[in-house]
Amino acid sequence: MSAAPFRSEPADPQALAEPLTEALTAGREEEGRRLLGALGFAEPGDAWRHLDALCAELPEAPRRELLRGLTPALAAAADANQALLDLLRYGEARFGREQRALLATVPAPTLAILCRLFGFSQFLADLLIRYPQFFEWLEEDPELGQPRTLERCLRQYELALGPFRRPAARRDAAIRCQRRELLRLGVRRMIGLSDEMQMAGELSELAAATLRVALREAYGPLEERHGTPMDDAEPGAAPTAAGFCVIGMGKLGGGELNFSSDIDVIFVYSAEGTTTGGADGAPAISNHQFFTRLAEAMLSWLTEHGPEGYLYRVDTRLRPEGESGPLTRSLAACEIYYATQARTWERLALLKARPVAGDERVARGFEALRRPFVFNPLHAEGLVGQVYELKGLIDGEVARRGDAGREIKRGRGGIREIEFLVQTQQLLHGGARPGLDSPSTLEALAALAREGLMPREEAERLRSDYIFLRTLEHRLQMEQLRQTHRLPDNPRELEALARRCGLTPRPGATPREQLQAAWRETTERVHAAFAKFFLPQGAEARPAPAPADEAERATRAVLSAEPEGNVLPALQPFELADGSALKTLRRLAGMGRTVYLSVSEQQQFERLLPILLRCLQRAPQPRVALAHFESFTEACGARAVFYETFAGAQPLLELLLKAFGMGEALAQTLIAHPEFVDYLSDLSLIAGPADPGAMGQRLSRWLQGARDEEAFCQALAYFRRFEYLMASLGELAGLLDYTAYCERLVATAERVLEQALARAAAERGLPPLPAGFAVMALGKLGGRELGFASDLDLIFVWEEPFGAGAGSAAEAAAALAERVLFFLTHVSAEGRAYAIDARLRPEGSGAPLAPHLTSYEEYYAQRAQPWELQTAMKLRWVAGDRALGARLTETVRERVLRRLPELRIGEEIRSMRRRIEDSVRNLPRWVFADFKKGRGGLMDLEFIAQHLQLTHLRDHPALLGLGTRRVLDYAREQGLLEAGQVDAIARDYIWCRRVELRARLLSGSDKTIIPSGGEKLAALERACRGELLAEGTTLQDEMARRLVRNRRHFEQIVR
Repeated sequence: MSAAPFRSEPADPQALAEPLTEALTAGREEEGRRLLGALGFAEPGDAWRHLDALCAELPEAPRRELLRGLTPALAAAADANQALLDLLRYGEARFGREQRALLATVPAPTLAILCRLFGFSQFLADLLIRYPQFFEWLEEDPELGQPRTLERCLRQYELALGPFRRPAARRDAAIRCQRRELLRLGVRRMIGLSDEMQMAGELSELAAATLRVALREAYGPLEERHGTPMDDAEPGAAPTAAGFCVIGMGKLGGGELNFSSDIDVIFVYSAEGTTTGGADGAPAISNHQFFTRLAEAMLSWLTEHGPEGYLYRVDTRLRPEGESGPLTRSLAACEIYYATQARTWERLALLKARPVAGDERVARGFEALRRPFVFNPLHAEGLVGQVYELKGLIDGEVARRGDAGREIKRGRGGIREIEFLVQTQQLLHGGARPGLDSPSTLEALAALAREGLMPREEAERLRSDYIFLRTLEHRLQMEQLRQTHRLPDNPRELEALARRCGLTPRPGATPREQLQAAWRETTERVHAAFAKFFLPQGAEARPAPAPADEAERATRAVLSAEPEGNVLPALQPFELADGSALKTLRRLAGMGRTVYLSVSEQQQFERLLPILLRCLQRAPQPRVALAHFESFTEACGARAVFYETFAGAQPLLELLLKAFGMGEALAQTLIAHPEFVDYLSDLSLIAGPADPGAMGQRLSRWLQGARDEEAFCQALAYFRRFEYLMASLGELAGLLDYTAYCERLVATAERVLEQALARAAAERGLPPLPAGFAVMALGKLGGRELGFASDLDLIFVWEEPFGAGAGSAAEAAAALAERVLFFLTHVSAEGRAYAIDARLRPEGSGAPLAPHLTSYEEYYAQRAQPWELQTAMKLRWVAGDRALGARLTETVRERVLRRLPELRIGEEIRSMRRRIEDSVRNLPRWVFADFKKGRGGLMDLEFIAQHLQLTHLRDHPALLGLGTRRVLDYAREQGLLEAGQVDAIARDYIWCRRVELRARLLSGSDKTIIPSGGEKLAALERACRGELLAEGTTLQDEMARRLVRNRRHFEQIVR
């Protein structure tokens, strides 16, 4: 079958026009629907309602006249339903909603063109509906039959911008002018005044003209502000003005733009130098600064969205060093790069290079350095294999997306295979045969045939096949102005595409079937030519790709133009079946109007998306994780770099998404500090034990330069956020056990306390460890079991010689303690380092902040309550005078031992436990259990440990200052409890504490509850699944079993 089977005239439906008119007049809906279906309406019911509403507004004679012309016009449209709907929208836009019946006054030939246009391209239809006056402009255009040259495009811009002076108004006028020209190009192609490649050439000229206008609009204000950029002159030579040039690449360079192509450009300037300085006395800047600002201003002018939309997406990643390189370079810098660092794909890319705007002198200079690089014979060896491998990578991407059988550009037998076949031969032979050096694929094909490097018959076939594929590409992109290269899956959409290509029904074959047959024949023929050149005789081609899985199918759906309702079912397996998640995914893919991605960035995201979906499936809250991932990529800035990194590092991506899905705490740390991700390559930071020395050095580095208290507090909080993040990621990934995780958090707090005390002491002329002053810890910090959301329970103590020479030692001690607390709790730009509870000192919050040692002796000997004796079991020195800390510890131990005979420890602990348990007895209906304070909760196990400490403290002084986990270890080693029972208690305690971490992260609070159902329970179960919760087990059942065991142990031990 011919590769170009397109016919421009539809079948004549005139015979059905009169019966349809009668049916509408008489209100015979069933008959009317049947007739509309025969006319090619895919949704005859919708068409009937629209036509019926329109006809109801017209008297009989105008109605018959309108339908006589409208019926064949709609039947000839590629998508009759869409054409009718857009015609009504156009009528409302042109005549007003109440007067749309005036469509009956539109001449039949005009009506036919409108219907054809509305069925041809939704983008063009939307343009005409927004600007109905554009059609009159087209009708009156005496040059509609002539192609637009660059000069004529520039003239149109000049006329459009002329009446305006404000930059914003001029840019809006330019956008309207460009849209009008796009409409003109589309209409010319639709009615046969141009062919596919002529349209591509006109699109390229329009883009080149737009770039010239952008350059002019951006250059004037910059020159006025900074002066004229001048080249550095040789000694004795007069300086000359520096030049700037925009090099078109890709389809723009080849004069082959699509309707929705990015425009690929490189910015170059003549030489280094400086500007002459602004007229208002502004200092001179370097040429590099000037031209970089110029390029940035052009990009902003072209790409930013405004009331009228935007002009073009622009991709600058083909420049030397890609995205990581400077936006602009001098000719000398380009030459050095191409001579020393460029790769094979850059030689292929530079075949398409063509100056499109700017200084001709710079354009000639760029061409002089381009040609020797592109056609360097030293690079010919291995070229064929390198290009074939490059195509293999592309095939892999297409296969992963599940598009191998329908990708027009990059798939098997697609446009890219023709381009690679042609470009490789250009590189091999273009050095000796200058006629091959053309940026145009079709011109290069003709040159290969002229030079005898390709049989003329093969060149003609490839030319025909290339035009066929480009026609499909154009029609797809003209529909919604979306950069797509994939044949639709939906039969109705494929049928409409075939009709937009000019195919009409014929006996035994619908337009869709004709298109599919032509597609198969063309791609097989192209691939055969590709394989013949690139594969050695007898070599086998690559195996066919495997079928797509759920993630690949969801990826295709997300990246398609399918409406939301068709896509959401594909996202259901990933817990993302809602409109907001789909919008987020499409923004990340660059499909929205708020995020711009170049073609290569889109391709990187397409590779990443199936991996992202699989990882999100395992996140505690997939939708929350996705929202945080988007915020994280926005914070990173260089999206493409992270897309590429994550696609090749799935474990890292999965860990980050787990953190993003855990709620706000970890996610906001990563979003605020994306640089923290760079540290994750150091496994010791997330999987290693606490290293106080390394942590202290890290904090010291971050404190360097923190001269004022604000910067100091900010550095402390920054350090705490970093260390807590690393430790928490290690715990969530299963790389840190419970004890190691707690030790990491404890070591972090101790380093922060050391620095806070040292700075507070230095302000008072004291050494970092002031004699006679100590900071002591209680609670979780004292027991070395600090949690993610734990406060620091601190008390301060002093004795002589502290304060010697001061007016009041007690006041000096209190002032020092207050200063330490300030550094720990001050809210800086990083938040505060810690929340502090200092109320556990003698007499509580009403007493001095830093009591004397004797105050502790007296208080614990006489007035301390039984619960305070329990609390004192975790007393531990953490900063300051270590010897003083040891004396206080021994003092408290002695005083507690003296008090024990008068206390019934078991009874006191059980009484306190009952009071705490009663406080959470009436839980709301949405709470299944409070597994800290409730019956059998963590406090049962903590009180077991405190009971053991108090009852055995006399014979085992080492029990003082231990947390629950270490008390249990000690009890096992010393035989204080039976080993099996201790092990069971320890397992349940660690399990509950690990669930506590996940529950608190997910809730963003200090609550330790199990929800009774709903999304919150599902999220917590997903967070626990694996190490903490086996498949097939519910969290509620597992928690209930452990709470029963905990209470049984409590009742057995605490007597």
